Amino acid sequence: MTTKQKRVFENLRDSDLISRYLQGDKQAFTKLVEIHRKSLVLFNYKILHEYNEAEDAVQEELLILLKILDSGKYKKDRKFGGWLRKAARNYLLHQHRKHSLITEHPGELPDLLFDLQTDENDDAAQEMKKIVFRVIEELPERDVKLLILRYWKKIS
Repeated sequence: MTTKQKRVFENLRDSDLISRYLQGDKQAFTKLVEIHRKSLVLFNYKILHEYNEAEDAVQEELLILLKILDSGKYKKDRKFGGWLRKAARNYLLHQHRKHSLITEHPGELPDLLFDLQTDENDDAAQEMKKIVFRVIEELPERDVKLLILRYWKKIS
């Protein structure tokens, strides 16, 4: 950004920069990133405790921000800095849930998953349990994750 361009953006508020970006001024988005990048990295670092991960998360969050701005879903009546931190927090929570879902129960589905708590002496119930788990083992990984979300995490 040239000195002249910097002066143009110097006294603009976030809402003005967003408006300019939406009108096609890509430098306005660059200025928004310049203003908020450091605080966003610090915000992410406080949660992740790893600087490189915080930097990577900022990159992803900024891509999401671009998509939201380009789609017209950003509500201009919100304070941009607070909204950005909330969006960053939501992104980090989503990533955490996604990661913990994948690593929390690798390859094992507990008996609780299907409420198949049966009497050890009930041969028919034990056989049904074996069949259910055999079928689950043959499912694609994506479908197993959906089962975990639905029955273990109680997310529908």
